[in-house]
Amino acid sequence: MQHFFKKALLPDKDADVFITSAEIDGAVKPFLPEKLAEGIRHHADLTICHLGGKRFVTALGTGEYYKERIKNADIKEGFTEVKSPYPLDAAYCAAVFGKFAVANEKITDPYLLSVLKEEFTFINVSQGYAKCNICPIRENAVITEDEGIYKKLSDYMDVLLIGKGDISLPPYEYGFFGGSTGMIGKDKLFVNGKLKTHRDAEKIYAFLEKYSVKAIEREGKISDVGSVIAIF
Repeated sequence: MQHFFKKALLPDKDADVFITSAEIDGAVKPFLPEKLAEGIRHHADLTICHLGGKRFVTALGTGEYYKERIKNADIKEGFTEVKSPYPLDAAYCAAVFGKFAVANEKITDPYLLSVLKEEFTFINVSQGYAKCNICPIRENAVITEDEGIYKKLSDYMDVLLIGKGDISLPPYEYGFFGGSTGMIGKDKLFVNGKLKTHRDAEKIYAFLEKYSVKAIEREGKISDVGSVIAIF
């Protein structure tokens, strides 16, 4: 049986399987909702939220798809159909890592929200795309472009605030660092592109070094793929 990672987004060993649209070995491709805008239809962080262990909450109508692809998982569907425009596309875009859950409570699916508030240290933020905007590298250390998230999370952990606009996400003006990355091992951060293409590359490298995390980088400009969610 698979060793599902106990803490969501924080694998305790090198991962073998991921939920992501990124072209990496072991990728489980996300469900593609017809009512989502084409540029973000392939984003896993809009249709599934890992709670840790074998537990997941998925968008309404996507549960069977994920059950067929993630064997032995405990998958519950939420009450909300994911569709464009914002904020209807962000009902499941909560960032759950370790004991923390970060989301905008006004737009989060009610079933998912009830679980987050009951089982985690819940931090309410105004940014609906919470997971897209949060890259956790440790339970107490994250990277974000969002100033509101930076201010809220700084009361709980070490937060690196970086500039926005250097992440590719056609046809949109830009994407997000959290959506371009994901921990793929205890000390390994996958980056979907070269960090040197980001204006704050040196700050990011220094922050990763502070926590003994190595960047595993692909070629080219960093692009948002809707997160890399390591599950086992």
